[in-house]
Order: sequence, then C-alpha cells, then structure tokens
Amino acid sequence: MVRKVNFDAPTNANIWNNLCLLNGNLLQSTYYDSVQDFYRQEPVYIEYYEKGELIAGAKLYHWYSKKLKIIIPKISNSYTQFGEFLVHPDWIIDEIILEINNGIRAFLISEKAVSYRASGFYGNLNLISSFSNKAKSNVTYNVAYLDLTQSEEVMLKEMHVKHRNVLNKAIKCQLSFSESTDVNVLIDMIAITYSGQKKDAPNSDYIKKLFHCAIKNNFGKLYVVKNNEEILSVAFVQFFGVVADYTFGGNKKNSLGAGQFLQWNIIKSLKNIGIQKYSLGQVAKELDAENLKFSEGISKYKMRFGCNTIEAKSVSYIFKPISYKLFSLMLKLIVH
Repeated sequence: MVRKVNFDAPTNANIWNNLCLLNGNLLQSTYYDSVQDFYRQEPVYIEYYEKGELIAGAKLYHWYSKKLKIIIPKISNSYTQFGEFLVHPDWIIDEIILEINNGIRAFLISEKAVSYRASGFYGNLNLISSFSNKAKSNVTYNVAYLDLTQSEEVMLKEMHVKHRNVLNKAIKCQLSFSESTDVNVLIDMIAITYSGQKKDAPNSDYIKKLFHCAIKNNFGKLYVVKNNEEILSVAFVQFFGVVADYTFGGNKKNSLGAGQFLQWNIIKSLKNIGIQKYSLGQVAKELDAENLKFSEGISKYKMRFGCNTIEAKSVSYIFKPISYKLFSLMLKLIVH
C-alpha cells in the first residue's frame, strides 16, 4: 500500500470526491475546503493507494495562530479530522484502518503537531483516529438518523403518534412546503429561534459561505414551511451520495405543527432524489437534568420521527503538553 500526503488539494480531486460519494461523506470532500477557509483551516490530504487505485484516505485541517510569527505558530500548531475518514466499501478491513491511524500519527509527529482532535459526524467509531497515545478527551454520543429506504407507509407507522397527530393538523391547516435560495430566510429564522437564549446563534457569515457553496455545487437545499405568507419553519439540508443531514434550521413558535410538517416533506423530497439515510444530528444518550432543553426536548423531538441511533465520538490528543498549556494560558490572558 502506498501513502501520499498532499497539502491544499488531493492528487486528483475527482477521484477523491468519488470516494467521498461512496462513503456519503461530504465533510471530507474538497467542496468543504472553501467553507473551512472561513476559519483559516488549511487542508491536508493523506491518501492510500493499492495498485494505483485510491482505496482510502483522511483529510485533516491545519490551523495555527499567525500572531508573533516566531513563537505563537509553533505552540498553536494544531490539526483536526472533521468527519470520519474514508475507506472504499470494497476494502473495509482492520488492516487498512490500522494503516490509516498509523499514517496520521506519523504525519502529526513529523509536522510537530501540538494537538489533534478527531470528531465524528456520520457515526462510525472505526473511522475516527485512534492512537496508542493517551487521549486528553474521548467522548461518545448518539447520532439520530432515518432509514429512507423504507416506504412512506412504514415511516408514518414508525413515527410517534403525537408527531402523526400534529402532522395531520398541519395538513388540515393547509400549510405550504417549498424550496428557497434566499439565505436570509435561513439567517432570519435562526435569529428568531435563538432570541432569548443564553447560547449564541451560529455565525451568520459562516452560514452564508456554507449555504452559497452548497447551492453552487448542488449539495444543499433550503426548505420552507409557511402559513399563508408567514414563514413558520425552515431547514437547510446537505446531501452527498446517499446520505443527507439536517445542518441548520429554525422555527417560529406556533401550534400548527409546522416543524413536523417540514420534516415529513423533507423526508419525501430526499427519498425522491435517492437519499437512503437522513441524519438529524446528535441526540442525548440519557436525561441530563442540567440540559433538559437538549436531552428532554430536542432529542425527544428528533427521535419521535422514528429515528434509529448510531454511536459517534470525538477524541483529542496532546502531543506537546508544555506548548499546549502555554498557548492555552496566552488565550486566557487575551480573553481576560
């Protein structure tokens, strides 16, 4: 097996992206590089070839502070794996996964990385970096998803009765469902959703960059539900290969079932374009008394659509503890 490391771009973008399509992994594709550039993340492609064929790979993002060029870049030198790494479906074997882990670790050491974080998104623990080094943190979480290969009849039956009742109410109220290309519709609804909350809304400039990239490259749609001309619920959904995910959204408080109506019509829309798996994102494993809004409210809402769950994880490693502590201290001093 031959390993190649390329900075900024893979050896062949089309071949790399085709492997991403087979994995249903948008985050590891080249399309996301222009989006992550918003946070000054620079891509590094680690590719694995067998007899000239790309069979596996991992894209890492590199970040370092550009202040005080002599000292700060060295002590802030960090890498992240955003989304599970790639393995061709015909080659998913333990030996290849071990080879990728060893290759990533060797690369990080050669580049004098201070820290490294790998975060799952789609839910496959085997495709998140795992090293012999002691992890600074290792957190597992559940991701909720719907199997869209089922018939609409089966999916309706699997939906919780309370969701079905509210959905029927929305249909009787004649709410409308449509697509939009106006990112401000999404931005405005997110602002409404987060108003009055302690948690800050996602960065609107980042959302705009992601949205325009998705629309341009045809891997995203914005869905809108209205009552007459009043917008009640919106969702921005990304899709790649046979996998889609609920990325951003928002709702205006209402008693018409707009949220359930929105998701049900998204499900039907995604099925029509051949999507087989629709991820609704992270859900709580258990009740958390300190975060009932997520563990009791949001998680229960998602699961009532008849979701299954798959386990994902986020793990981080510190390769240079002194540099890491020094940079963390400097950040605290800057903040305070």
